[in-house]
Amino acid sequence: MIVLNVPIFLVGLRREGAVFTVYSLYTVAVYSLMSFLIMEVLPIDVSFLSPLAGSDLLLCAIFGGVISGIGSGLTIRFGGAIDGIDVLSVMFAKKIGISIGSKTVDFVVEGIDKSKCAMIVTTKADTISDALTENFQSSGTIVKAVGGYSKESKDIIYFIMNYFQINKLKKIVHDIDPTAFISLHEVSDIIKKSDR
Repeated sequence: MIVLNVPIFLVGLRREGAVFTVYSLYTVAVYSLMSFLIMEVLPIDVSFLSPLAGSDLLLCAIFGGVISGIGSGLTIRFGGAIDGIDVLSVMFAKKIGISIGSKTVDFVVEGIDKSKCAMIVTTKADTISDALTENFQSSGTIVKAVGGYSKESKDIIYFIMNYFQINKLKKIVHDIDPTAFISLHEVSDIIKKSDR
């Protein structure tokens, strides 16, 4: 496991930094050591530990997958990765702006191009709106607002996009207004006049 993951972790070192890589290597080392001890040094009959699964290989695989998923999730949550696939998942998720968690069922049921709503609070709404229209060939809606604490006049841009456009939107907005506040929400349905 360690040898096969070395090339991917070297890429992770370059892209995600030293802390992420050190945490990941530590996790892989512990995982590899424990796997070796359980399988080779101290062969353990775990059937008495899994009364629900017993000798049913399918249930054992399901429970093993759940336990492995929890371990992988905790590792990523605290800044590391448990194997090369997790490293690639972290880099891929950051690149395109989607969650690392499994979205397979959502993608099958709702489609991979499910929409997101961005609510952008800014003092440069006209400039940002023009830039978004130019880059996405789609316009947003500008709503007048007032800051709750500052009492300053602000604008909220309501803009719809898909998952893969999130990072692009963030860059466009923050290049124009570094202090802009962006809130993202799921959009289940978009109904236009032409849809009726």
